Formats: sequence, C-alpha cells, structure tokens
Amino acid sequence: MGKYFADVHASHESQLQNLPHGLADTDEILTCRAKPQTYETLLELADALCWQLRFREAIDALTQAIALEPERMEAYRKRGPKYLDTLQFEQALTDYTHCEQADGVSVMSRYRIGMAHYLMGKYGDAICAFSDSLAIAPQDDDMYIADVYWLVLSQLRAGKADEAQKTLQQHYRPDMYVGHHTAYEKAMRVAAGFAPMEDMLAELDAEPDDLQFAMTAYGLCVLLETHGEAEKADALREKLLKHDGFWFCFSYLAAYHDQTKKRA
Repeated sequence: MGKYFADVHASHESQLQNLPHGLADTDEILTCRAKPQTYETLLELADALCWQLRFREAIDALTQAIALEPERMEAYRKRGPKYLDTLQFEQALTDYTHCEQADGVSVMSRYRIGMAHYLMGKYGDAICAFSDSLAIAPQDDDMYIADVYWLVLSQLRAGKADEAQKTLQQHYRPDMYVGHHTAYEKAMRVAAGFAPMEDMLAELDAEPDDLQFAMTAYGLCVLLETHGEAEKADALREKLLKHDGFWFCFSYLAAYHDQTKKRA
C-alpha cells in the first residue's frame, strides 16, 4: 500500500481545531500558487495542500474553483471529504448530497452520506444510508464489511441492539471477504459473538499500525458502551486518540468527536 500523505504534515489539532499548523509551503504548493488561478490549477493546489494534510486550505482552494465554475462537479467531489475530515459535517453533507444528485446513487455516495449523518449524531438517517449502501455493495467487495461495521454501530447508537444483531446474522460471517478492511472485521467478530472482547483487546494492544488500531478500537468502544462498560470504553477511547498517525480516518474522527461531545 502506497503512502497517503507527506512525512511532514499538519496535525489533527490544526485541522480539527482550526489552529495554526506552522508548515512552510512545499515546492509543489509554491509552484501551484504561482500559476494563474483557473479551475484546474486550483484543484492542483488543493491536491498539493492535501498531501500535507492541510485540508482547511484545500477547502478554500476548492471553494474558489467552485466559484469560478459552479456547474463542474470535481471540486465538490474533492471538497466534501475534506469538510468531513475537518468535522464540518453540515457542509460535507451538502456537498455529498449535491454530488449524489449529479452522479447518481452508488455504494460510496451512500456510505459517505451515512458517515456524515453518523458523525452528526443522526443515527436513524445513518442507518438508512448504510442500509442502502449495503444493499448494493457486492459481497466480494471490501466496502461490504465497512457498511456492516458502520450500520451496526449506528443501530447500537440508536438503541436498536436487536436490529444490530439481525444485521450481523444476515450479513456477517467470520470467513467473509474483507479485503484490506481486516480491522473492521475484528470489531464485528466481537459484536457477532465469535471472539471474546478481552481477547480482542489483548490482540489490539499488539497492533503497531495506528489506522488499524483506530478502526478496531472504535468499534469496540461502542460495543463496550452498549454493554454498560462506560469506564472501559472511555479508557479505550483515550488510548485510541493517542494513536493519531492516521487521524483523518473515519474511526479516529468519530472517537475524537465523541470525546469532544463528552467534554462539552
């Protein structure tokens, strides 16, 4: 798997809290800034900024591009995820919905709309979106387990534990195809009763990859909460938030937002 971002990049504090990032422009960013500002060059600038995880500045560049040519869709497709990456949920949902209206319904469009609703705490709407996505996702696609994971967590958060178990019984098997989403599967293995929570927590302690840690740990946090083990869930969430090497993944963002709400 290739690299997703530059070695020197913006922190989650700068992007989630809108604080200064203290980074100098890379040569690529400087080159993009020196070009005449057209739709295409602004998209190039946004991509260069995203390589350093400077999502808020990328949003600004994409917004400028949209102002130049509001009928073109590529800038909306790029801006929606960056709004979500910076916890600007309403704006993300607006862009995602606009893109879906223009491009048509797909597994990914329904999934992203589900994520926006989940992070906004609109679990009923999230259930609808993830159910729609799951209904059209091929079972041999790694998005299938991602839909199962977020649908189950949405149902648990909505207080519908029985429906979550029905989802698992219908859509989850320990030997199902999960592609590179093995971390999502581990959390669902516990949710479906195929692995003890304590065994998975012990396995998680040995996980060296921050992305994989966050994806499994967040699912286990919600399961612990559902089982009335709030202190264990809080402790695991704190541990997850220290694994911030891939802070813009959905599981990290969800944990971060949960923590923010608890402290409000």
